[in-house]
Amino acid sequence: MIHELVHATVFAPDQAQFNEGIATFVGQEAAVRFFRALSRDAGEAVRRRVADSRAIARALLELRERVAELYAETPADADPTAARNALEAAARASLARLPLETLDAPSFASDAQLGDACLSLTGTYTADLPAYGARLDALGGDLAALVAEAVAASEADDPRAALTAR
Repeated sequence: MIHELVHATVFAPDQAQFNEGIATFVGQEAAVRFFRALSRDAGEAVRRRVADSRAIARALLELRERVAELYAETPADADPTAARNALEAAARASLARLPLETLDAPSFASDAQLGDACLSLTGTYTADLPAYGARLDALGGDLAALVAEAVAASEADDPRAALTAR
């Protein structure tokens, strides 16, 4: 719900990666703070879920990058299917080894949707989370200040760069 509320506050036309990334990041961080206000244990449980989600996102973004490289390097008359399948198998093995706290990594790895469309969406929603985390850290953890900066950045030609270059 918080993710959707962020869209009402921060929006840059034709900038899906910025819009979805900042909403995802702020939604996650705000959820941790909301539940932490209810109880320390509840907040820590949400923080662990967010950490697991971000670890999975990093692994999926790595696969996304490798698949993009494969497609870029594959001649137009060649079939990349076998190499793509090998990348996916390696990614599933990597996912299964993640030290997740709230999810069973092997089960997640087995069930994960790793098609190109899913990887594209992963990039849209999560590619900038580390940069937004670094910006939040630079702001001393002040989430409201990050949202204010995101609102200002939404006016720039490249809002992602405007927010993370500060």
